[in-house]
Amino acid sequence: LIDFFFFFRILFPDGPSPDRSIRAAFLATPASFMSSVGVISGPPEDEDLLRFAAFYLRSDLVRYFMVTQVYQLLSDRDRVSLKDIEQFPFYPPERHANPAKARQIVGEVAEISRWLERCDDFARPDAWDKLRAKVEKLIKDYFDLPRDAQAIVKETVDVILPATRPYGMSRVYELAMERVSDAVTKHYAKALQTELNAWRDAGDGEGSFDVNVYYTDVRQIGALAVAQVNLHK
Repeated sequence: LIDFFFFFRILFPDGPSPDRSIRAAFLATPASFMSSVGVISGPPEDEDLLRFAAFYLRSDLVRYFMVTQVYQLLSDRDRVSLKDIEQFPFYPPERHANPAKARQIVGEVAEISRWLERCDDFARPDAWDKLRAKVEKLIKDYFDLPRDAQAIVKETVDVILPATRPYGMSRVYELAMERVSDAVTKHYAKALQTELNAWRDAGDGEGSFDVNVYYTDVRQIGALAVAQVNLHK
């Protein structure tokens, strides 16, 4: 048990961050804790893999798993246990379909982790913001996510996750007053039209669909949007 206070390990509390990501952190120095934390530890030769796993636990992919597998986040309380994390898919490079590619990605992510450690405390958040997209892509490449799966992950974290149970009623009121942007409405209309046409084709149907979205602007009180679907035979 004493080894958990030393050597290479990943630490995380049982409560997620506001964006529903696991607050995982890689640590290589001795430490003590004021409250209970989860620990994933390993030998020195697994340092790079543990650094990679820490980023993985904070990734959009794991946020997707949180929505689909950790039910208490959506209906009960904000808690993520080690048992929940054990259910998330993960495999080391030696079990990868392309071990050489996997080791290269793990090494690249580990170097990013080391570089961020060397950054000034005040500059680190901005540095991470600039590197996050690159790390997210490397993680998706590691797990060989096809484009359709990547689209599902993106939609879940960008659309579904923000709409899950808020922290309090104040957030409910904030969400109710938010307005959709032109870009979001155009994307929604195009996606709905594409899906309707796909259903038509799957059922050997005929005709075509037009989708229009109408919504209130900033000069009107209340956020309201209506989708209109027209069928042309």
